[in-house]
Amino acid sequence: MPATVTQLGADDRCNDAALSARMLQRAKAPHTALAGYYATFGLSGLTMTSDPWRQVFAVIGAVVIGLTAWARLAASSPGGPSGHGRPALS
Repeated sequence: MPATVTQLGADDRCNDAALSARMLQRAKAPHTALAGYYATFGLSGLTMTSDPWRQVFAVIGAVVIGLTAWARLAASSPGGPSGHGRPALS
């Protein structure tokens, strides 16, 4: 039986909500990378005195933490905690 207009509208809203939730999740990864930069830069200040090496380690830390956040968000379910979609990494 063909879908009615009401059913199609509900499906579109569901897809739009999942897409916007997915875009908001992906927008968090750059912020996480920035936090990773400052965390690595601060921790490297405890062990080394050379500013160029602190910058190098901070950038490496930002890349690693940012990629980890991106991978975890990409693997999470698109609908949030409802349990639909792929399981989140743990």
